[in-house]
Amino acid sequence: GDENEDSDENGGDDTEDWDALDREEAMAMKEISSAMQLKGKLRKQDFVDHPRYIVPDFASQPDKIHTLLQCLLPLSKAIYTQQEYDKTAAKIATELREKRELITKQRKKQKKNELDAMRINHSEMVNRQYGIGNGGGILNKPEQQQKRV
Repeated sequence: GDENEDSDENGGDDTEDWDALDREEAMAMKEISSAMQLKGKLRKQDFVDHPRYIVPDFASQPDKIHTLLQCLLPLSKAIYTQQEYDKTAAKIATELREKRELITKQRKKQKKNELDAMRINHSEMVNRQYGIGNGGGILNKPEQQQKRV
């Protein structure tokens, strides 16, 4: 059968998975409840590893959500401002990169055009020097040469 089917065909594997999840959840709840019962002093390292914000007299506050929002909204605003700054900086960096690429392409094209112009000028100079092409010379008919003279 299919690997995603229920435990009937898999010999009870799903039940074992659920039992494992229940055990993990129970352990997590024990950690939470033990943290709530913590009476000892916290070390400085505890604050570095697990930063927290303590609201004085939180239990006695009538509107707990309002109290929490007063604490968290300035932080979220600072984070949002930093994200907007980073987004703007990334946009500027992208535009700058695109402009640099465009300038590089234009320089390459200009250099190619200059090389092509140099080749054409050189070619025309060689043609004139040896009398090749429209400038008269050995390839033109003798009648045309006499008319010029």
